[in-house]
Amino acid sequence: MKGLGLPRSEWPLVVGGALLVVASYPPFHLFFPSFLCLVPAVWLILDAAADPRSFRRRFAQGFWFGLFSHGLVLYWMVVALWHFTPLSALGYAATISIFALWTGLLFGVVGWVTSRTSVSVALVFPAAWTALEWITGHQGDIRFPWLGLGTSLTGYPMVVQIADVVGARGVTLLLAAANAALAVAWLRRADRQLAVRAVAGVAVGLGLAVGYGAMRMSTLSLRPVGRVAAMVS
Repeated sequence: MKGLGLPRSEWPLVVGGALLVVASYPPFHLFFPSFLCLVPAVWLILDAAADPRSFRRRFAQGFWFGLFSHGLVLYWMVVALWHFTPLSALGYAATISIFALWTGLLFGVVGWVTSRTSVSVALVFPAAWTALEWITGHQGDIRFPWLGLGTSLTGYPMVVQIADVVGARGVTLLLAAANAALAVAWLRRADRQLAVRAVAGVAVGLGLAVGYGAMRMSTLSLRPVGRVAAMVS
């Protein structure tokens, strides 16, 4: 694990980002963490720019970010399956390790692209995160298509009505873009004009989504279609 070591100063960003990811999903299902959980990820990627072994360091950043975030979100795998076999712990460990490898690769690729081109991380990161989400939603027996960032807002139906236009992956792309914009705005806050534009862009985008959601929901006629009962043994 020596090759996956990180500077002590980066661990708060890794752990803090993972906790924000968890806060976005049930049972917490909070609203604002969906717009902030990837901000530490962008900061980590940019922080490694001066490292002569930047790809290796970014891979380590992404590995731990993915391991902690997916480890916390998928805790239920052990809880639900331990009753059937204690080997579920091994399946859980293997699953979150594979996710961690994917996230490490994403950090490395995003950093490599942004350091060798003039394309901003605010554009590369959202596209890469959405692509990774699609990949992990189609990886055989350990696919989790419902684990996307876009689905973290399902508790706020007025905000995610735009999914009928852009799809779940489109919501993920927009959320990842918002996270990246806020991350860059904070790092470049000395440029007040740029920071204000970035934050205003996120606020306007959220306002448009809510406006569309309100309009869309006003056109829907809801009615009960039946009752569902569940028995838990």
